[in-house]
Amino acid sequence: MFDSEAAGCIEAMASAVRAESAAIGARLKAVARLYAQRCRDYEGRQHWAGDIFDAVAAEVSAAQNISRARAGVQVRMAVSLFERLPRVAEVFAAGDIDYRALRIIIARTDNVDDEVIGSLDEALAERVGRWNRLSHNALRDRIDKWVAMVDPAGERVPPEVADQRYLDIDPHPTAAGMALMRFPRKRGGIDNRGRDARETEEVRPGVS
Repeated sequence: MFDSEAAGCIEAMASAVRAESAAIGARLKAVARLYAQRCRDYEGRQHWAGDIFDAVAAEVSAAQNISRARAGVQVRMAVSLFERLPRVAEVFAAGDIDYRALRIIIARTDNVDDEVIGSLDEALAERVGRWNRLSHNALRDRIDKWVAMVDPAGERVPPEVADQRYLDIDPHPTAAGMALMRFPRKRGGIDNRGRDARETEEVRPGVS
């Protein structure tokens, strides 16, 4: 009796996970189809103050009762998935990968050239089902390796960390109770507030 109940719970969990991916896949597919339809409908969109993306995001926002920003994320994901990664979309709809994995795949392949994205889509679709249990970093690295093989220029390279992330505070040479704060020069000669990186400021004690 106990084993039967446990097995039923496990089966219910597995089915729910697949159903969740299928439901999200159906939603994204509907968003992508709406975008394609509006591209056909609004032939004069080049004269708009906004663009087709804004129009579709507004419709998605209203239909799902979510913010325009969240709707915009869905439109970007849906268009990228179904225009560039249709085979991965099929794997997702089948429930072989979850939404977390899908988002990582879309993000890491965003820079891949349109001429080679098809071959990468096929390669990933054959393998990502076995990668779903990987951690975020492990999955990211696995995808990046395939991106590098198919389109080295499309690999996402992390930005270099700026050197000398510190500031100097020295006693003021003439004014008692005052200090001089100096920001070291960063790339481009501008600090994080857009001021000359060598600018000197006077700081009073107890004033932040």
